[in-house]
Amino acid sequence: MEEIISINNNRNNFNSESVTNNNNIENNNIENNNIENNNIENNNIENNNNNNINLENLSSSSSLELYNNYNNNINNSLTNLNSSLIANNIGVQVIFENISYKTENRNYKKQLKDEKKRKKKLGMERSDPTDPNPSYDVESSTPSIQTPQSRSSIIPKNSLNISKIDQSVNPQIMTNNGKIEKEITILSNVSGIIEKGEMVGLFGPSGSGKSTLLDILANRKSTGTITGKILVNGKEIGDAYKKYCSYVTQEEILLQTSTVEETLKFHADLRLPGSNEQEKWKIVEQVIKDIGLTKKAKSKIGGILPGGMMVKGLSGGEKKRVSIGCALVTNPSLVFLDEPTSGLDSLNALKVMKVLMNLTVTKGVTVICSIHQPRPEIYHLFNKIMIILKGRMIYCGNDVLNYFSSLPNQYQCPIHTNPADFILDTCHEISESDHCEEISESWETNWRDNMLAVSRIQPFNRSIEPSKTCSLLYQYKILVKRNFKDFFRNSSAYVTRLSGGFMIGLLFSACFGTLSSSQEDVLKISGILFFLIAVLNLIPFTCITLFISNREIFNSERASKIYHSLPFYLSSITTEAFIQFLVSLIVSILVYSINHLRWNFSSFFITYFILYLINLLSDLYIIAISNITGKSDLTFIYGTTISITFLLFMGHLVPVKQLPKSFGWIHWINPLYYGYATVMVSQFKDYPLECPSDFCQFPNGNDVLKFYGLEDWTISKGIGILIVWICFFFVSGYWAISKLNKEKR
Repeated sequence: MEEIISINNNRNNFNSESVTNNNNIENNNIENNNIENNNIENNNIENNNNNNINLENLSSSSSLELYNNYNNNINNSLTNLNSSLIANNIGVQVIFENISYKTENRNYKKQLKDEKKRKKKLGMERSDPTDPNPSYDVESSTPSIQTPQSRSSIIPKNSLNISKIDQSVNPQIMTNNGKIEKEITILSNVSGIIEKGEMVGLFGPSGSGKSTLLDILANRKSTGTITGKILVNGKEIGDAYKKYCSYVTQEEILLQTSTVEETLKFHADLRLPGSNEQEKWKIVEQVIKDIGLTKKAKSKIGGILPGGMMVKGLSGGEKKRVSIGCALVTNPSLVFLDEPTSGLDSLNALKVMKVLMNLTVTKGVTVICSIHQPRPEIYHLFNKIMIILKGRMIYCGNDVLNYFSSLPNQYQCPIHTNPADFILDTCHEISESDHCEEISESWETNWRDNMLAVSRIQPFNRSIEPSKTCSLLYQYKILVKRNFKDFFRNSSAYVTRLSGGFMIGLLFSACFGTLSSSQEDVLKISGILFFLIAVLNLIPFTCITLFISNREIFNSERASKIYHSLPFYLSSITTEAFIQFLVSLIVSILVYSINHLRWNFSSFFITYFILYLINLLSDLYIIAISNITGKSDLTFIYGTTISITFLLFMGHLVPVKQLPKSFGWIHWINPLYYGYATVMVSQFKDYPLECPSDFCQFPNGNDVLKFYGLEDWTISKGIGILIVWICFFFVSGYWAISKLNKEKR
């Protein structure tokens, strides 16, 4: 019980210290009001560091009852404290207002058609479409976006007021009255207040709308129709909101080869443009200390790399804390977490939640997290509970057990029962009872008066600088640095590709042997050039899983808005261009030195440069396909289909002049044809050939080019067209990564 009181003392100490600091800033003298009664001037924030949160022994029902009673008194004191702060014009408040986004139900007409068939099959008579009261609403919905009128910034360290948020999404089901609706309501008239420094647990059965509400509060909802208002310090959200609001997803999507401090430093570099290098490292060190990973600062994140290599690293709970740390580098006022304990064992889950609790106690961060069936120790870390059932708020406060006992059925929590389990069981029971609608409406009615009272509060006005962003060039620099570190640490990526290029060069050399300028070796020379281009075209297929993995990391980081898609794409292409440069160089040197192709510097350089362009081009179109599909299996299917088509119509297996007219045009849209034509010209243009007998099919290299229909081809033309194709695939890949397969929430 002493440990529980220690937690609440921490809460009082923090709020008291916050008041003292705010008084100094505003030069307000409030020693004679309610805050003086709480002995704020005598509290010292250093006491927070001496109080350790340890709830391992919190299990008996008597302790739970004492805790609930004590916590009620504490939260009542905090309510009075916040009222005093607001009265003295130093409080802060968050409200989102009139956000609207509508989307059409694309399956609406199909559902109507299927319903007609179903009723016809059952012998039921549908309503006449011309009936003034039709059974189905067939009007089309028009998407609209309402941009907030005010772009005011917000003040950090705030309280949150949510007023009647409605979230509708495209339905796949029918309503209870038999109608097929264009939209169904997932959240309806959800209201609540979240004060500064509170740790709020969002409870509810699966599918009740918890994650949807979190996404709306974090301004991450990208689909459906959102209405209602959410204010921050009495102002609408502006560009600064992303600076003071952080979101931690349920999945830990982190770069496996980076260390803990490198991961946090990466976020600090991109999200703290106004800080110098020393300040960033100081913030990183503090965050590592806050999340309890000081001893693991140099450890890699770990996990299975693309390609199957396993890197030893952090545990699941430690990775979750790193994800939380990434959200803390900007010192946010609000932290949203979607089921932070999901997939963790009970011990790691408790460690994660204690980290969050310490943030609320020592820094006043407001923590809001959805959670599913926490252990009792975790449940009692929350000082406010919000319960959503069937998309409606049925409770928001700190005395949920007494509230449930006051309901018509008088739901009582049994002795030795986890309150969290009791809440979920009661929610299921309420949802199946006749009182569900009544309870929701009763709560909304009782809440409406409180909302009216809140709406009369004068907002706290203080100018805040707009959120700064790093330049695109700086973002590119940081991303390139991370990419190259990842490349050299992922041996399965660079060793496989570089050793693959080395093996290809040796195999070609062993197969074709030492070549000469005789008639017998003409077909061998053209064959080796064909297969070199074919193999370099297929090498990027080995990296499809890497491209897809990078896309997942990009989607996660893009949702956090820490960088623009262009620097990420350019940095990825820079890394790939460097790798292809090395692979092409290794292959070209081995083949040229052993097979004895046309040996002069210009011929070697042109051949190498064309092979490099082909390798880079193939890499770019595989990246473009992976960005379009977003799936490795589809990328492989589409990529192989395109590559086989390119190889068949490249002009070697069947010379261009001999292609059937119905398909002969394909070689004009085949970039590999232009590469093959250019390397053939570099090898055979004005190249004398030896004729061992009286019959000589190719007296010189120009006759070889004429046989393949390349007598008028020029090297500059081939290089220019290849560069155009590279630009085309580059732009296609960027368009796909910036416009397609975005994270939809």
